[in-house]
Amino acid sequence: MVTDMNTSSQTQPDRISSTDRRRQLEESISQAMARYRSDFEAVRANSARLRAQREAMEAEIAAQPPQPKKAAKPAKTVKALKSQPSI
Repeated sequence: MVTDMNTSSQTQPDRISSTDRRRQLEESISQAMARYRSDFEAVRANSARLRAQREAMEAEIAAQPPQPKKAAKPAKTVKALKSQPSI
């Protein structure tokens, strides 16, 4: 019977450590979720900033008058064919 008392007293620290482990795990999970949420919000804010920047640039480009097209250059003539004597 003495051995039963020793084993029961040994299980008590195991219960405490498993409780501590569970508490640490829960804290770790809550920290990870908080970090995930903050990263998600940071990405969302950055996407909104970039979208606004792109839309402003597109609006600026649309507001500008179209550039006039340059006239096409005339085709080059081949001088070598004109200077050859005909046979």
